[in-house]
Amino acid sequence: MPSGVFALSKFVAANPPAGHVVPAPRELIDAFDGRLPASLLDLWRRHGLGRYGPQQICIIDPRVWQATLDRWIVSPPDTAQRIPIALTPFGSIIYYRRLTVADEDVAVLNPHSRSTDVLAWDLDAFFTEVLCDTKQLDQLIPQGWLAAARATHGDLADDEAYEADATLLAMEMLVLKCVEALDMHKRLRDAVDAPAELRRDDAVPMPPGEA
Repeated sequence: MPSGVFALSKFVAANPPAGHVVPAPRELIDAFDGRLPASLLDLWRRHGLGRYGPQQICIIDPRVWQATLDRWIVSPPDTAQRIPIALTPFGSIIYYRRLTVADEDVAVLNPHSRSTDVLAWDLDAFFTEVLCDTKQLDQLIPQGWLAAARATHGDLADDEAYEADATLLAMEMLVLKCVEALDMHKRLRDAVDAPAELRRDDAVPMPPGEA
């Protein structure tokens, strides 16, 4: 384990890694050296990818999720690249952007509302402030929903997400199921791409642009 100051120690203390989390392979860390902040690569190196804490934040391999994020958000090639770094237990993609040499942000894509939102203007602040603050955390991961989902389905595997039944949710009934996260994103994005006459809801907004 590397020595020295660990910038994301507060996050790990509040959200200990699950037992199956192991340090990421060197080739993955090397692939994103210079593209992602050193603090996140240090988290990969010290602990690894997978579920963290009772919030079940999943630290992901960006290579697995990049095509899915790019399909949701299409923008000119000269804009800042978005790199997916984590998933919420409800399948929202958390991604990182290097805006300038000195500026960065962390944002989230919600596949159900087809919306994006900036969560923090600094990656370390996202992990050590947003994910360690009860009020901000509840806005990102509704704690009532999370408790209900865990009570019914237990903890998630790394490739899973909880999904609310949208039809029943419209009737103010919360019914949650456990699904494969990538499949959920494909299904929801396919619904946006489908011809209008095949959609359940013709008012479905188009995918978001820049967050």
